[in-house]
Amino acid sequence: MPTRVERAIRLSADDLSGLQVCVVACHYAPETSGSAPYNTFLVDSLRDAGAAIDVICGVPHYPQWKVQDPKYRRGVWWKETDTGVSMTRVRHAVPATADTVGRLRLESSFLALAAPLVARSRADVVIGVTPLLGAAVAARIGSRGRPFGVVVHDLMSNAAAQSGAGGAVARA
Repeated sequence: MPTRVERAIRLSADDLSGLQVCVVACHYAPETSGSAPYNTFLVDSLRDAGAAIDVICGVPHYPQWKVQDPKYRRGVWWKETDTGVSMTRVRHAVPATADTVGRLRLESSFLALAAPLVARSRADVVIGVTPLLGAAVAARIGSRGRPFGVVVHDLMSNAAAQSGAGGAVARA
C-alpha cells in the first residue's frame, strides 16, 4: 500500500506520454528488500504518468545473495514484460559472500552487461540508480549524449562497511 507521500508524488506527476525512459538498476521486483521496492515504485510511477519504460536490471538475488529462481541460473540476459514495463535482466555475478572482491565482481559484471543494452535502448532519457555504482556508470556510458540522471538510494561504501569490508576500501 503506497504511503501518503507516494500517493502525492503519483498525483502530482506531469503527463509523460510519449517519453521513453530507460531505468538502469540492479535491484528490482520481485526482490522485496533493499532498493528494489524503491526502483519498482520509480518505474511504476513513470509508467503511470504515461512514459514508456525500458528497465535494465539484474537477476533477483537479494537479500539471500543467491539466485534462487532456476530460470536465471543459465543464460546471460532475459527479455520480460511485467505490468506494461519492458525489462531486460542480465546475469551478473552474484557473490557467495558480500565482501570487497565479491561486490567488485557484481559491480563490474553488471556494468559490462548493462552498458551495451543502455546504448541500444531507444529511450529519450536514461536514469541510473545506486547503490550499485555499476548501474550509474552503465547508464552514463550507454546514454550516448541523451539526458542522463542518477538516483542515489545508498552508497556502496556504506553497504561495504555494513557488510564488514570496512577500512580503506569502504572509505574510498
